[in-house]
Amino acid sequence: VLIGAAAYLIFSLGDLISYYFASKQPVELGDTQDLDYSKLGHNYLVTLTGITTNRAASATAGIFGLEKEYRYFLLAGARVFIQVSTNKDGTKIKAFRKMKFKGRLVNLKKTNDYQHVKNYFFKAYLYDFANKDYFLLIHGQEPSNFWYFPLLCLPLAIIIVINLSLMIRFYLFRRRDKA
Repeated sequence: VLIGAAAYLIFSLGDLISYYFASKQPVELGDTQDLDYSKLGHNYLVTLTGITTNRAASATAGIFGLEKEYRYFLLAGARVFIQVSTNKDGTKIKAFRKMKFKGRLVNLKKTNDYQHVKNYFFKAYLYDFANKDYFLLIHGQEPSNFWYFPLLCLPLAIIIVINLSLMIRFYLFRRRDKA
């Protein structure tokens, strides 16, 4: 059970761990009006310029009293949402402003996270997340923000290796005694 729990935790953090090891140099995507969606990837650092719309949502996320307020904007003429922290640095992002964003780009089709964003925009505006690729740019999220995930997974990997080796030894010892 311990092996399964540790493996599940490592697997569930896979996107965040791989983003930590992603390039620290952002990929310049230019303006949202010129985006080629077939060339957009998943889980890397980008910069993007676009105009926020009034199609927005707010959410609170976090655990154990570490909740943060987030705002989600759709960029005009694009299938890209922007997530901004409303209490990070006091920056107010308003609708109908052309802005440059820098952060982690996530393909919403390739992750199970951000289901609340997909649910809201599907119910409110009937966005077709099943048949089109939509992206979420998490403004301000750098790869170096996730230094603690590899550190967390290291002891879990050690637990898995130790438990597997003990199970194999037990199996071989038991098999030898039966012979």
